[in-house]
Amino acid sequence: MNSVTKREIELLRKILSKQFKSSELDGYLAIAINDAVTTLALEEEKRGSNYDANEKQNRLHTIAKNKIVDEIRRRKKQDRIDANPDAFESQISDQGFEARENAKLTVEEALSHLPKKQREAIELRHLSGYSVEESAKQIGISTDGMKKRLKQAIAQLKRYLREKKI
Repeated sequence: MNSVTKREIELLRKILSKQFKSSELDGYLAIAINDAVTTLALEEEKRGSNYDANEKQNRLHTIAKNKIVDEIRRRKKQDRIDANPDAFESQISDQGFEARENAKLTVEEALSHLPKKQREAIELRHLSGYSVEESAKQIGISTDGMKKRLKQAIAQLKRYLREKKI
């Protein structure tokens, strides 16, 4: 695996420092760079080959920049929440609760129209969070059988929701 050199990290640090105000970074730059290096190594391992020097520098920059932008957005959102927590809380409770309850009722209604085997497959895979393999093992069928059941169930759910215009 092609490791990232100290020179490449320093170049990345300089580029990112010019792009973002230091107050926005507030110590996050080192974390973003470390995450970028780790992500790049995992990508190289997954694809089974190394990036060339130019590709590597571009990919490191993109990953680190995106992580910094995400952190800045998260901090700004947190600042808005901290500035007016009551407004934020009432907005969540008014809109979020009602929407979640309506969605929950719709999903429960749609699931109740599925055949028992398909409903069981959907519940294990998507509601209980088991993998396809784990779900198949739980009910004693092959992985391909589980995939087929899930595909059929999802198609039937789509038809039901389309008919109900949901």
